[in-house]
Amino acid sequence: MIRKGTIDDLPRLDELARIVARGLHADGIDQWSETYPAKTDFAKDLYREGLWVDEENGVVVGSLSLLPDVDEVYRILKWPEGSALVVHRIMVDPAFRRQGIGRRLMEHTVRLVKAEGFSAVKVDTHPDNKRMQAFLESFGFRKVGFLAPIFRVAYFLRLEE
Repeated sequence: MIRKGTIDDLPRLDELARIVARGLHADGIDQWSETYPAKTDFAKDLYREGLWVDEENGVVVGSLSLLPDVDEVYRILKWPEGSALVVHRIMVDPAFRRQGIGRRLMEHTVRLVKAEGFSAVKVDTHPDNKRMQAFLESFGFRKVGFLAPIFRVAYFLRLEE
C-alpha cells in the first residue's frame, strides 16, 4: 500500500537506504553511500510533504520523494516544455524487487503529478545505474542530458492529458 511517509518511517528508510547503497556499490555503481541519503534527507522530504512509502505487511519496502522542481543544477539542461515535479531517492528493498513495487510507486507518482496540475516528471540517476535507466525508459521517460556537476543522467516524462 502506498501512503504518505511519516516520522515513524524515518529509521526504516535510513536502514533501507544503507541496504540499497551497499547493493549499488556491490554492482559497481557509486551512486549512494553510507551517509547519503540519510534520515535527515528523508526528514526534509517529509517536511516538504513529498515523502511516499510502499508498505507491505507492516514493512516499508520502497519509497520515493516527489518534490518541486527547484534544484539549481537542473537549470543547466534544456528541458522539454512543461511544468514538472521531480522524483528523488526512489528505492526498493532488494528482497522485494521484481514484484512491481517500483512500477507502483511510479504509477502513483504520475497520478499525483497530474492531480497537482503538472504536466511532467523529472528524475536523474547515476550513469552506471543501467537497471534504473532501463526502468525509467520502460516507463516512457526520455533521456534529456547529463548533469555534470552531480554526475547524473537526467530523464523527463511528459504526461498525457
